[in-house]
Amino acid sequence: MQTRNPLLDEFAKLTTGAMGLAQAAGEEAKTAWRAQTDRIVAEMDLVRRDEFDVLKDEIAALRAEIAELKAGKVFSKFTMCILFRAPKIYGAILGFQNLVW
Repeated sequence: MQTRNPLLDEFAKLTTGAMGLAQAAGEEAKTAWRAQTDRIVAEMDLVRRDEFDVLKDEIAALRAEIAELKAGKVFSKFTMCILFRAPKIYGAILGFQNLVW
């Protein structure tokens, strides 16, 4: 046989209310923590992952280009300019006026 004890009923209501209050306080603390960390991250001016990946790819391409230039496989615009203008300049200095390239 079950009997109702008013003291136990009040205690159950009190603990149920306290659990609801604790859960709401936990959610509020979580929301406040997230807002605070978002603000701190925004102030730090961090780079997003997609921007980082793009820059990483560009740096890899530039390193490959530098390696090719060091190996002498690719001529820069400056080098090409010297290669095409040098015969005319040196020919004029040496007295070859009719030198055509």
